[in-house]
Amino acid sequence: MSDNDPTIVGENKSFWKTLPGILTAIAGILTPIAAILALIFSPSPTTDSAPQIHEFISIPTEIDPGDEAKLKWEIEKASIDSEIAIDNGIGDVPLSGMISVKPKKSTIYTLEVKNSKGSDSKIAEIKVKEEPPHIAPVVRNDPPVVLSLTSDRDSPQKVGASITFTAIAEDDNNDPLSYKFFLNGRAMTGWSNENSWTWTAEAEEAGVNQIEVRIRDGLHAGSNSYDDNRNVNFKITVPPFASMDVESLFSTIPSVKESTTPSARIDNVYIEHDFWQGNVLGMVIHTKFSIDNFVDKSGSVEAYFSFSNNNVALRDFDGLYKAPDGQVSVGESFTPRYTNTVFYDFRLFIPYSQLHMSPNEQNGLTARVVIWDNSDYPHISLAESSVNFVFKS
Repeated sequence: MSDNDPTIVGENKSFWKTLPGILTAIAGILTPIAAILALIFSPSPTTDSAPQIHEFISIPTEIDPGDEAKLKWEIEKASIDSEIAIDNGIGDVPLSGMISVKPKKSTIYTLEVKNSKGSDSKIAEIKVKEEPPHIAPVVRNDPPVVLSLTSDRDSPQKVGASITFTAIAEDDNNDPLSYKFFLNGRAMTGWSNENSWTWTAEAEEAGVNQIEVRIRDGLHAGSNSYDDNRNVNFKITVPPFASMDVESLFSTIPSVKESTTPSARIDNVYIEHDFWQGNVLGMVIHTKFSIDNFVDKSGSVEAYFSFSNNNVALRDFDGLYKAPDGQVSVGESFTPRYTNTVFYDFRLFIPYSQLHMSPNEQNGLTARVVIWDNSDYPHISLAESSVNFVFKS
């Protein structure tokens, strides 16, 4: 068989045509296997660099006491041998995640990652708002008030009658209270826990009398003052067999004096507070006095006001209620129709505004009552008496 035998040539061509196909097929199989092996056995790129913390934050950054917050993080370029942890009791954590925390106070958390190539760390702070300081509630203590002052017998009563007056007071804090009773401005009791007082009316107390109770709890008013008071008027009449007519403003008294010289005697003075005369608020000075040898003569009753502690006169500023020397005063004239006369309830009204006290001021004051003989000049003082009172403007 020669080299030019077409049969052989044909066989050779068939062989070479078949081998490349086989090789191509083998290469197609080996290429993906090599890629897989390269992927498996190629070194990790993270092992050639240090890990990095991409994010470490708190959500939210500030909370109220007792509330929760979240910590969120994410690590990059971490190798298998990387150690990742958060302090403050949290410990090891994965490459990324989010956990809830509930700090009792403001806390700084540190996330740390490290491996053989290096390390990284970041902090996240959670602020806990401070609770306001505990302030003990202030217990309000109000002064006591007098609710009522009543008597066990109705007015009027006759001389010699015994009348018991009872005060009802209220204190929201249940503080112990002290009571003090007055008759026509005169103290009839000391300070005590007794809320009642019994009065046996005497002849010289015929007429309208003022009974006053004052109270205090010892926590508000000073030692010489009081927290609240209440006044009531009570009338005493003389027995029918007496010669006095107390229903009228004055009456005749049989003369027992031989002297013709005018004379007077003040039996009682008291003040009625918070009296309205029309639309004007003020007080009334009640005076009981007798005057002899003064028929058809001109007289007057004058009240002069001063400070009790130093006897300094109250000064007038508008000329409405004043004495010639400028002292605050009030007065009224009278002319008896009888030689010897008793005035059972001579009244002088003065508005509170005419005392000229400063607002929210409390002072001890004195009203000095004088009976004047104005029938000649200079005027003559026949009798005088004083009554102290506390004025709250």
